[in-house]
Amino acid sequence: LSGQWRTARVAQRLAALGLAGALMAAAVPSLAQALSLRDDPRRPRWRQGYAFLKEQLRPGDAVLAAVPLSAHHYLGAPATHTFNGGEFDRREKAPKNAEGFSLDWYAGLPMVHTKETFERVYARHPRGWIVTNRGRFNDDAHTEPGLREYILAHCRAYHPIAGSTTVYVFGWDRTP
Repeated sequence: LSGQWRTARVAQRLAALGLAGALMAAAVPSLAQALSLRDDPRRPRWRQGYAFLKEQLRPGDAVLAAVPLSAHHYLGAPATHTFNGGEFDRREKAPKNAEGFSLDWYAGLPMVHTKETFERVYARHPRGWIVTNRGRFNDDAHTEPGLREYILAHCRAYHPIAGSTTVYVFGWDRTP
């Protein structure tokens, strides 16, 4: 009986090793794909854009982030506003804060998605920053043409100074 028990135990262990090997082999293509995507030059380089911003940031600056979680991750602090709220197409139903800004459904931050909302932030904050990616900024579905034109006319473009051409960093400074 002990010989049969040993044989069964060895078979169980071999089956477990085979399953583990199969799972690892299945994970290798996914891991390889993830690593290749990380180096894809078309993907936004949030880290570089926020590293530049972290050096420039002062207390009281407005930070408008296309992806608020990236601001929180790379700056260690939340953005003050979301930028490019167009992908949700629920702005008219979104809750509003005391200042009348629509709130982002996911981050809970005020959304800047029109020229008018940007003008309000621009008037209230003497300094501020916009961090977005090239695709969202140049796509009319995500950034209204009037808003894009206003930003290009009133803000300084810091990309590729920020170290990337996939992430756009804009800033304004009206401090004395």
